[in-house]
Amino acid sequence: MSYTITSKLINIEDWSEQDVESWSQDTAKDKIVKPNAVDPKYLLIYTSSEVIILDKYGNVVLQKTFEFTIDSARINNNGDFIIKSGDTVYIYDISGNLLYQNTYPTTICEVSIGLNYAWVALRNDPRDIYVINLSDFSYTNFTVDLYSNAYYPLICSEDGERAVMTDGATSATAYVIFMSKDGVEKTVSLGVNGYATTLKARPDCVIAFTDPVQSNGPVRVFAVRNDGAKAQLGSISVYKHAAIAVSVNGDKIAFIAEGQTTIYKKLLDIDTMEVSDAGSLNLPEAIDSITAPFTALDMTVDGKYIIAPSGSKIRIIDWGSNTVKKEITKSITYKYYATLTVEVT
Repeated sequence: MSYTITSKLINIEDWSEQDVESWSQDTAKDKIVKPNAVDPKYLLIYTSSEVIILDKYGNVVLQKTFEFTIDSARINNNGDFIIKSGDTVYIYDISGNLLYQNTYPTTICEVSIGLNYAWVALRNDPRDIYVINLSDFSYTNFTVDLYSNAYYPLICSEDGERAVMTDGATSATAYVIFMSKDGVEKTVSLGVNGYATTLKARPDCVIAFTDPVQSNGPVRVFAVRNDGAKAQLGSISVYKHAAIAVSVNGDKIAFIAEGQTTIYKKLLDIDTMEVSDAGSLNLPEAIDSITAPFTALDMTVDGKYIIAPSGSKIRIIDWGSNTVKKEITKSITYKYYATLTVEVT
């Protein structure tokens, strides 16, 4: 079977679209990720054996195959990318040159990469965290006590100086853990049982958004600040993963549960952690399935538009009016997409 990847430029002045480049692959693409950055410049697409990097205009800047199995990959805003494969980490530059390789004592849970530092979390308890300096590939190491050694999301800041991670279990209290490259800065209890399936972080990683869920529901969405302040943004009475979209400043948040049609919109005052309701909108069909780290909801960095796939369409929706400004037809339901905001002068 052949799979097609299509890059499109959407003009938000007249909502015209332009296909930049399309190509076919024999293997389906597993994930699409982008840097945790104020102005993300790249998309990284990967399978179990291949990485493709696109720039923000949809052009292919790297296509590389690997002889080892790719479990997951992340990219920074320079185009450097990190791959985890079992108990081994590989770091490459945007040209595909190997910069660093290391094998750890046990399986790696999660990786993340910023401009100056890369993060590696092992799948053990207490969890070993390694922070790799990308200038000389020296590292620091510390441990974090956890309820479980299962998979939990990890995101580092744009520069890589700090990171945020979640912890919990269906019968244990959910936590958000803020870290610097030197160790844990703050562990914040959310006051509810559950484990997080989704994690978003502002590019400086001082605000995080997550969704602890229990075995019998509901899913709750929280905003958490690195000084310990927190606010519950909403609750959905289903046991499902949540998709969360956040503006670059963290002041606009949209979320929806898997298989649902209602997107909830919230405004957050980060100084006071006060939450106000910004309404909701209903999609014609249920949101696509959600698979970490892909979340089936996105937002332009300025928060003006929400991007949501449902049924056979990807819809670009005006935040303020809930007006659908653009519909893009998908040839295959439940396949992956991601967006970057481009300013053309």
